[in-house]
Amino acid sequence: MRVSGRSDREIADWLNTTGLKPRSRKYSVWSVMGVRHLFRNRFYAGWVKHRDSWTRGRHVALVSDETWARAQPRGNGHRKAYRTRALMQGLAFCSWCGTKIWTTTSGNYKGERVRWAYWDNPQSRERECGSGRRTWVVSDADEQMSSLMRGLALDRVWLRDVVREARRGEMRKGGGVRRRELEGVKGRLTDAYVSGALEESEWRRRVAAVEEELSGLGGGGEEGLVRAVRQLESFGEAWERMPLEFRREAVGAVFERVEMDMEGRVLRVEARPGYSGLLARRAEVVGLGVGPPGLEHAHGHRVLYSFEQLGIRIA
Repeated sequence: MRVSGRSDREIADWLNTTGLKPRSRKYSVWSVMGVRHLFRNRFYAGWVKHRDSWTRGRHVALVSDETWARAQPRGNGHRKAYRTRALMQGLAFCSWCGTKIWTTTSGNYKGERVRWAYWDNPQSRERECGSGRRTWVVSDADEQMSSLMRGLALDRVWLRDVVREARRGEMRKGGGVRRRELEGVKGRLTDAYVSGALEESEWRRRVAAVEEELSGLGGGGEEGLVRAVRQLESFGEAWERMPLEFRREAVGAVFERVEMDMEGRVLRVEARPGYSGLLARRAEVVGLGVGPPGLEHAHGHRVLYSFEQLGIRIA
């Protein structure tokens, strides 16, 4: 998939639909960083590392050296440290004009007195904006996002109720049990393919047959809710232990976009398709009664949720 041009995010999302789990016990879902570590491991090309050198192993290689080399990212793979200091980098946009929010620093690097901030500078991109050129200290803004992730992922009562209602919905529609059986079959087929017990053509043929039967069952929205709940729970369990890079991947897995009101110091979030139903239920059930989601901007209409609409209070 990497050789054919798929991004690490697309591959991670696909792996999470197959039922395959990472080897690490710390994480139960695939992230972009996990996929990158997977592709960088030369063990799968038939090599083993002894001390500081790689030698040919006795195990069967899953890919050729040529395929492994083609799957490596271009360049030396090193990124500057400043690219990893902000939790919402790449996801944050101005709530006034839709301009992408950048990060900037001030202070003395040698003395390690560096201050990181999100920076809204629409003038540099010739965009009119009512917020002006403003900054928001990264640690303060990121703590709001962390509070949101913890509030959603650690609310066990609400998550348990979502799963219970979804299971009941499956049974009322019919096919819920069969759907779970077929999802298990698909996961076992993928395990067999990865282990070499199935050829790729046979694996594709059988998975296609399973997918066809799944599509014939209809529905599936309830199963998607359950999958979103399980993934969110796994983020909550590991959040405090996660390094910043993995936290950013978790935020990016749940939210498509984060809009920042730089003047009011307020965040609003847009869910990814796999989480839109879950956040809609959250706003309906536990929202603090501040009205429906959605804000109209010059750059288009998006379904955005404030923290109050999701039942999250920020001190």
